[in-house]
Amino acid sequence: MVSQLSIEIPTVEQHSTGFGIGTATPRLSWRFLTTTDSTLQDWEQTAYEVNLVRSESQNETYHVRSKESVFVPWPSAPLRSRESARVRVRAYGGSAGDVHAENTSWSPWRTIECGLLDRSDWIARPIGSPSESQPDCPLRPVRFRKPFTLPTASTVETARLYITSFGVYRAFINGHLVGDQCLAPGWTSYRHRLNYQVFDVTPLLNDEGPNVIAVEVAEGWYTTRLGFRGGRRQIYGDRLAALAQLEIQLGPEDRFSVCTDSTWTCTPSAIVRSELYDGEVYDTREENTTWNCRGLEPSVEGLGWVAVRELDFPIATLVAPDAPPVRITEEINPISVQKTPSGKTVVDFGQNLVGRLRVRSLTQPVGSRLSFIHAEVLEHGELGTRPLRHAKCTDEIILNGAEILDWSPQYTFHGFRYVQVNGWDEEQDGSLLVNLTALVMHTDMARSGWFSCSHPMVNQLHANAWWSMRGNFLSIPTDCPQRDERLGWTGDIQIFCPSANFLYNTAGILGDWLQDVAAEQLKENGGCVPPFVVPNVISEKLWPHTPQAVWDDVVILTPWALYLSYGDREILRRQHESMLAWIDRGIRRGSDGLWDPDLWQLGDWLDPAAPPVEPGDARTSGTLVADAYLVHITYVMSKISKALDQDQNAARFEADHDRLKAKFQAKYIAPSGLLVGDTQTALSLAIMYDLHSTPEQATAAASRLVQLVRQAKFRVATGFAGTPIIAHALTKSGYPQIAYRMLQEKNRPSWMYPITMGATTVWERWDSMLPDGSINPGEMTSFNHYALGSIINWLHSTVAECRWSIENEADTFNMELSIPPNTRALVILPNIERLPKHVASDEDEGNWLPPPTLHHLSSSSSLRVLWALEELFLSSGLEYNLKNYKRVKGRAPEDLKTVFPLGKSPVLEIPGVNLFRPLPFLHDDSSNNNEIKTIMTESRLILQLLSDKYSNGEWVPETAEDKERDSYFLEFANSSLTGVVNSILYFEIIPTMSPWLVRPLMSAIFNPIAKILKQGLDPHFDLMERALSDEKPWFSGSKIGLADFTLTFPMDTAVQRQFLDEKKYPKLAGWVKRVHDRPAYQNALKKGGSYDLIRYDN
Repeated sequence: MVSQLSIEIPTVEQHSTGFGIGTATPRLSWRFLTTTDSTLQDWEQTAYEVNLVRSESQNETYHVRSKESVFVPWPSAPLRSRESARVRVRAYGGSAGDVHAENTSWSPWRTIECGLLDRSDWIARPIGSPSESQPDCPLRPVRFRKPFTLPTASTVETARLYITSFGVYRAFINGHLVGDQCLAPGWTSYRHRLNYQVFDVTPLLNDEGPNVIAVEVAEGWYTTRLGFRGGRRQIYGDRLAALAQLEIQLGPEDRFSVCTDSTWTCTPSAIVRSELYDGEVYDTREENTTWNCRGLEPSVEGLGWVAVRELDFPIATLVAPDAPPVRITEEINPISVQKTPSGKTVVDFGQNLVGRLRVRSLTQPVGSRLSFIHAEVLEHGELGTRPLRHAKCTDEIILNGAEILDWSPQYTFHGFRYVQVNGWDEEQDGSLLVNLTALVMHTDMARSGWFSCSHPMVNQLHANAWWSMRGNFLSIPTDCPQRDERLGWTGDIQIFCPSANFLYNTAGILGDWLQDVAAEQLKENGGCVPPFVVPNVISEKLWPHTPQAVWDDVVILTPWALYLSYGDREILRRQHESMLAWIDRGIRRGSDGLWDPDLWQLGDWLDPAAPPVEPGDARTSGTLVADAYLVHITYVMSKISKALDQDQNAARFEADHDRLKAKFQAKYIAPSGLLVGDTQTALSLAIMYDLHSTPEQATAAASRLVQLVRQAKFRVATGFAGTPIIAHALTKSGYPQIAYRMLQEKNRPSWMYPITMGATTVWERWDSMLPDGSINPGEMTSFNHYALGSIINWLHSTVAECRWSIENEADTFNMELSIPPNTRALVILPNIERLPKHVASDEDEGNWLPPPTLHHLSSSSSLRVLWALEELFLSSGLEYNLKNYKRVKGRAPEDLKTVFPLGKSPVLEIPGVNLFRPLPFLHDDSSNNNEIKTIMTESRLILQLLSDKYSNGEWVPETAEDKERDSYFLEFANSSLTGVVNSILYFEIIPTMSPWLVRPLMSAIFNPIAKILKQGLDPHFDLMERALSDEKPWFSGSKIGLADFTLTFPMDTAVQRQFLDEKKYPKLAGWVKRVHDRPAYQNALKKGGSYDLIRYDN
């Protein structure tokens, strides 16, 4: 029976296509298309079939009993170099209870073709210029060329170009650019691994007549200056070279090859200089636009072309990369052109990005020069170039008088938002707004995750992290894309990897890069310690490498993060030797097995309290950070061992973890649960890595963490180690609203401060730009650094974990999920029965309610709601909006009726959600355009909602006795006490509102009645006085609660009108003073305007 399910085209390893792969036994994966057919939604695969066609006579089908559909093994004999095959799959399975298995239809065909799998497949030899290079000078790009003619009467069936270079290259066949890659072959550890690319160039060849293959090679990462403090040149070699093998299939047994060898010729490029840091110089006066075309036939003497020099074949292994190539993925127009205070012309693209410029059209006289200087920010109106340090970031064109169309630099990239243009003639070449664009470049990974919420600044933060990831995933994961660095720092990607894995499929680029990490770790540095940066270009004289936690832990934590994201055990197997070398031999330990305390650690790098010139001078001990990480990676190693079915290693690392955890506890954790390092980072590490011995200790640590966050006024006090985990730690401990409040803090240091300063990428420092518009004086001041943007992992895993709605009736919990066939999902629902009555339950953790708006009338009971909001602001950072209304001659203004028909206050609005709809016609009014929002009136109901949805349970009584007490005084306030106070008010106010002629008569009638009614207050005050004690200073019990908020208005009225005898009722007077002395109450008085409960005037 054929199922209605369908399967997408299979994928091969981590490739978007199956072309040019570098393995003989590629693993296959497939996805089932999501269906709305409810009968198929619990469908499970029990077996699959793979149909392979390797040749016209070799058609194979393999039936495998397995539930796996991701990275299933290659079922056939290994493929050979250059061999192609077509593959399709179908699955067998059914839903629960089905007797007979159903099979899906066949998937579409996937064509697989191998590259050159063996070193012996390469018959080409590297070729370079015969000119000698100068060790301290940049190398001018070189152009190579080879004309050839195919055999007579031949027809091209297929043609493949296998190519790489010492440097970065562009290849051409008959004047046509081959492929759309940028900066190929990319950056690898050139001493160990060198990427090559495979291109299908069949359409570019001529069956008859001459053909020409041409290659241009520039420095790229191979010979250019790399590293900070001046850097080093020619780290990998002193010569640019091309290695190309063009194989043309003319028939089943007839192959024609054109390979780089001594028969090629070369000449200097018209690009006279191209460096990654300093930029590119293009001299059009030296350009020959037909250099890569047929028909030039240059002679050695006549046109400057000379014979090449054959070079030694590279020692490094040539590999077909799993990573996608670098490509131009987007083109951005400028948003403005402005003149700086000094008169310079600056183009603003509105977005800090990584890439290069494109000039659409340009015509200027011979010898004219145009320069484009790139920078990320302006400082006091001028281009901010100081953070670039020794990088010039300047591209230049020298004109020959002819028109240039669509020019852009080819072998460099810049991090920039602003470009200073020197030499542009608007009269001649038109507006820069029209003629200049920015080309965005990065490794072209497949996008996999998106995030959006109702908070614009949070969306901007996420967008900033996304842009920073794009710009810093350029061939390798780098720290920054603009200054004289741009290196593969291990610590940055270690902390950002989970965030990156959500946004893009990073398995290819990070899997390749980890192979370089392992190669440089195991074959250099004593075979056990990974470098700080990979590929490693930092001189030992400049920065001697010592073992470092957090950074070197990348060899364990990043493969583990990839495994958790993609389920690929192969990456664990491949990197396992690297992991064991690090944890068993690389870590420098003390006598207790923890880190050597005498070894300096980078630790919580870039703690905001660290001086600009000492970014490692953090509040948290570097050794504590290192030891917490050591306990954690030991635990992770036990998990990795289990995933690899290595039971002995798993047991070893479990025992090591328990032992090291006990050592950590003895060294750093007090019996109370507090840490010796009393910092946000230290407590977050202990909470996240389960370093406490008891739940009570963990609870105490969480409370202390919350206290530190509040003391810091919700500002960040963490660096590299603490920033990725502090929000997770708060959420794990039951304080998600504290994490939300931290996220929204705008004062520096905070995640939102850069947003308020106009940031469009994540900064290296929390205050890379100071409030006055000055750039931070520290030498390390990048405006594009994804590390501190690792908060987005919390956004992905907590805020956007899933979507749900809470119905009005019976507190129904609805969760809507879409799960594809052959997929299982574990859904954990909150145990609502065990939650306190008024505590915001677990479902509210992810339901980030928008900030409420309070419509507040002066001199009214609304003040108690305003006070409650201020309490929440001070305790958990709740943001809210306040709209004040002033009384007019003692009455509420008419415009309050536009909010609520009765024109009364308080009124609380919450946009975007329906939490309470007792009067649906108020919400469904056509004048509201069906806008979704909650409208709450009545102080009692509003206070209850604030407690349920915003307070995180802080107003909920702790004992059953206090709950009963709280409930009683809530009713007491709203009925008994308010009733008596209001009755007295009526009889006191009526005479004052009467015409003056009858006022004496009305006073004579009503005042005696009011006096009699006042006597009825004494029994109420007596009861309240008896209820208060040292143990229960609040009417809600041992801590303030809803009863206290509710009682405030009638008691404030009694105090202002002198109904309360403070000497007779000292405890009650003391309660009033405690209320009035609270900072939140004082804030409410300042913000709410007049609170005159005698005359009700403003």
